[in-house]
Amino acid sequence: MFASDRGDNLHVVHPEVRYASCGDGYVAHQVVGSGRTDLLVIFADLTHIEHGWREPAEARFLGRLADSFRLIRFDKRGFGLSDPLTGRPTLADRMGEITAVLDAVGSEKAAVFGIWEGAHMAIRYAVEHPERVTSLVIYGSAARSVSAPDYELQPDRATREAGLLYAIDHWGDAGDDLVIQVLAPSKINDRAFREWFAELQRLGCSPGQYLETATWAFDVDVRDLLGSIAVPTLVIHRTGDRFCTVENGRYLAAHIPGAQFVELEGDDHLPFVGDSDAIADAIEAFVTGRIMRRRRAAHVVPVSLRSNGVTRREF
Repeated sequence: MFASDRGDNLHVVHPEVRYASCGDGYVAHQVVGSGRTDLLVIFADLTHIEHGWREPAEARFLGRLADSFRLIRFDKRGFGLSDPLTGRPTLADRMGEITAVLDAVGSEKAAVFGIWEGAHMAIRYAVEHPERVTSLVIYGSAARSVSAPDYELQPDRATREAGLLYAIDHWGDAGDDLVIQVLAPSKINDRAFREWFAELQRLGCSPGQYLETATWAFDVDVRDLLGSIAVPTLVIHRTGDRFCTVENGRYLAAHIPGAQFVELEGDDHLPFVGDSDAIADAIEAFVTGRIMRRRRAAHVVPVSLRSNGVTRREF
């Protein structure tokens, strides 16, 4: 269900799910909105494009984006409504899913918005297919998921693995506190949200599938790609993000040529929880050069990072 807040009225529609052929399977996708600019959203791995609309916070966030863009979203192979995976795909293999979806919806070029692991896909696609990407937006992400001898901004592999195994052991359990405390602390006392998220886990994939995919993601490292990004890039991160610390966002912005960095208040990792209007404002201003609607003042301070220092400007 799609919900868009228009003043005091709630506009509800039901986005259709379509399928794009990709290799030996199909990728489920949706298109919502009729804006002049296409915005392809690549969420983190755990998705279900129908179930997402059932959470009011996510529906509102997606509705806000759909008010400004033609919003394109999809479930990666192995998750949600898309076909299962065969074998263990590489990041390069995932590029075909993006092209398949863009071709299926008739999008020659799109702004690409990558969230957490989805940003790794977005970064690689922007480097390999700049002719299809008008701009790149990265939210709540990092160059690596785990630390390395020359990258100590993330927890070490053992710590990440312990957290992953805890999540797997409590997969689909609405009574578990720890995962929500890390991903959406502002929702810790929201029973309906916790039940929705637990159902997302059950519908999105099996715990075994998630364990395999997340373990593979520990080895992904996009540092060698950052300097090759040639499209306009915006990096957004919340100051208190408990899952992926803000230092990771600052690193990305500092190593992507000409990138702008927007640091927002808040400690929720999920973009549709907390002040999601601030994120939507930042995306809209960067991609289109304007903000159609601002419900309230957002704590947004874009930073243009250059080798000779930091320049601040306000929208």
